[in-house]
Amino acid sequence: MGNKFKRLAPTIVGIALAIIVLAFVIVYISQWALPSWLKSSPKQSASEEHTATPKPSALPTKKPTTKPTAAPTPKTTSQDAKDPSPSPSRERRETIPILMYFSVSDEQENTAYLSPQHFIEHLEYFAERGITTISMRELYDHWENDHPLPAKPLVLTFNDGFSSAYTDALPALTEKGCTATFYLTVEALDKPGYLTTDMVREMIRAGMEIGSRGMTNTTLENLSQKLLTYHIKDSKEELEQLFGCPVTTFCYPGGRLNDATVAEVGRAGYSTAVLTFRPEAATPDQGLHTLGRIRIERGCGRKEISKILTGLGY
Repeated sequence: MGNKFKRLAPTIVGIALAIIVLAFVIVYISQWALPSWLKSSPKQSASEEHTATPKPSALPTKKPTTKPTAAPTPKTTSQDAKDPSPSPSRERRETIPILMYFSVSDEQENTAYLSPQHFIEHLEYFAERGITTISMRELYDHWENDHPLPAKPLVLTFNDGFSSAYTDALPALTEKGCTATFYLTVEALDKPGYLTTDMVREMIRAGMEIGSRGMTNTTLENLSQKLLTYHIKDSKEELEQLFGCPVTTFCYPGGRLNDATVAEVGRAGYSTAVLTFRPEAATPDQGLHTLGRIRIERGCGRKEISKILTGLGY
C-alpha cells in the first residue's frame, strides 16, 4: 500500500499542478484576452444610447423656434384687416337707408340716369361722413342673426342690369372701396345695353352682390301661380346656376306686387325683397320682403345726397 502510494504520488502531484496551472490560465484569459466582439459590445450599446439621447432633444428645440415666429404674423394681420372698428359695430340699427340707382350714365334722355360725376360725389361724401356701404345680405344678417355692422351702414342698389353698371359704376365703386347690390333681369343678360354674363362674373369677383328682378320686365301683381314661380323662383335658380353664388334678394319689377307675389318671394327662399315706391329708409317693421328704398335721379349731386342722408341721421 505504501509502495503503491509512493508510485502514484508524482502522478497525483502532476495532475494537481496541471489543474492549478489550467485554472490560472483560465483566469488570465478571462481578464485580458476576451474576444473583441465581447469587449466592444457594452461600449457599442452605450454609444447607441448616447446617439439616441440627442435626437429627441433636437426635436423640441425646433418646435419652440417655429411656433413663436408663425403665431404673431397671422394674428396681427387678421385682426387689423377684419375688425378695424369693432366698438361701434355692436350697436343694433333699426333704420338702414337703401338707395336706388338705375344707371350711371351721361345720357340725358332718362331722368333716372345719374351722371358719373355726381355718382363719384356720392361716394366721396360717404367716405367723408364715415358711411360704409353694405350688401343686402349683410343687412339681413344684422337684423335676423345679430351680425355686427359699421356705425353708419348704407345699401346701394341698382335696378335693371344696364351695362353702365359695369362701365361706369363698378370702376368708381372699386376705387372708393364700396360695394353695391345689382338686380338683374335674366333674359336681358347679354342683350345690347345690358350687362353680359362675363361682366357680371367680374363684378361678383370685385365683391358686388347680385339679386333677381325676375325673368323679364313683366310686372308680377296679376300673374298665375305658374308664372309667379317662373319669374320669382326660376329666375333665382337660373342666376345661381349661371354665376355659382347664392341669390338671396329680389326686386319687384315696376314695384308692383300683391299678397300672392310677396308670399311667392318668401317660398322661393329670398331673404329680402325691395320696393320702388316707398321713399324711406328700410326698417324690419316694413317686412323683410317689402323694404323701402330712396330713389336717386339725375341732378342729385353732393348737396342733394347730403340733404337726404343728413335727414336720416347720417
